[in-house]
Amino acid sequence: MCVWWLSIIIMARSSSSSSRRRGVSAALLLALFGGGSNLHTADAQGYYGVSYGYVCYAYGSWSTVGGGSYNYNVIPYATIGGGNSNYAYGYGGVVAGGLSNQVYGTYGFAGSGNIVRSYGDYATLIGGYYTYTYGDYATLGGGYYNTAYGDYSSIGGGASNKAYLDYSTTTGGNANLLLGYGATVSGGMYNSAYYASYTTVTTGYSNCAAGPSSTVTSGYDNYVTGFAATVHGGQYNNGYAADSAIGGGLYNKNYATGGSLGGGSYNTVYESYGTTAGGTVNSNLGAYGTIGGGGKHIVYDDYGTVAGGFTNYAVGYGSFVGGGELNIAGDEGATVGGGWRNRAYGEGGTVLGGQYNTAYQDGSTLVGGHVNSAKGTRVTIGGGWKNRIDLSAWRCLHTCVRACVRGLLLLVVVVCLSLIHI
Repeated sequence: MCVWWLSIIIMARSSSSSSRRRGVSAALLLALFGGGSNLHTADAQGYYGVSYGYVCYAYGSWSTVGGGSYNYNVIPYATIGGGNSNYAYGYGGVVAGGLSNQVYGTYGFAGSGNIVRSYGDYATLIGGYYTYTYGDYATLGGGYYNTAYGDYSSIGGGASNKAYLDYSTTTGGNANLLLGYGATVSGGMYNSAYYASYTTVTTGYSNCAAGPSSTVTSGYDNYVTGFAATVHGGQYNNGYAADSAIGGGLYNKNYATGGSLGGGSYNTVYESYGTTAGGTVNSNLGAYGTIGGGGKHIVYDDYGTVAGGFTNYAVGYGSFVGGGELNIAGDEGATVGGGWRNRAYGEGGTVLGGQYNTAYQDGSTLVGGHVNSAKGTRVTIGGGWKNRIDLSAWRCLHTCVRACVRGLLLLVVVVCLSLIHI
């Protein structure tokens, strides 16, 4: 309006024909270029387009450039609020401000920041530096060098985070990678949710959740591949089987379906539903086997238990070692309570304590003492030193006597028959 009023005033002041011609020319120039200090500052060529600012253009119908400089709006219904060198290419897209920001997707949004790109339809990019949204309905809060590729993916902030698949989410952190559908990395650094659906890494450093619905809560360089497997913390722990769990510790491995490993170091659970609470260098080879703690224990068979101590072995099915050192429960249901170098080899055999005590036969019992041995079924030694029950020798003697008696009886019968014949 000001331009047209100014042109009318110029034309009114022109008295001569030559001056009228000069006045008309000046009016045309003012009408075309805006006049004064605003020459070539804004251009709205689209139907109902509106453009303000310095060297800003609104080419799309009903498009708007609110201000700033060197902003270009080339698509209908798109909006650039301000800033510098921003572009709106997406239908109905919005660039609120910032520097060198661009919106390509339909109804995409870029809030502010520097060199941010919103490519997906209905994608939202709040700000940041070199941040990108490629997926439809993707959301990116800010940060540096973050990229949301998947549809409905989300990155809150941080730096160098990548959300590749649909519905994947990272709150922040640094250099986190999401390659699973619905995967989540809450934070931390160099964490990965790999190639499986609904994996989760909460925080920590260089952790990887690669099994469907698997979780790494925290820690350093932990790795899970089993379905719904969990590592809660620690370092260099691995959960390979479905529903397996590791609480923490160092260099622990869980291969058992439903197996549990509480912590410690260099512990391994191999068979289904085995449990190792802690300790170091323990191996649980039996299904439903249990190791409470201590070091260098081995459970060989199902339902075996080593509660604690050092270098104890539960060899038999359902065998038990309570503690001590170098003790062996070697048969089904055998028990060693504790002590040192005690052995229970018979089925149901028991050695409660002491040293170098051995229960060889089924149901035999040694309460304690030193260098005692029970080689009879259901025999008992209470304690003492170098006590020995060996019913196997009595059985051998009994067998010999019976054989001799039978031989004598046979000889008597033969002699009697011979006498009768004579």
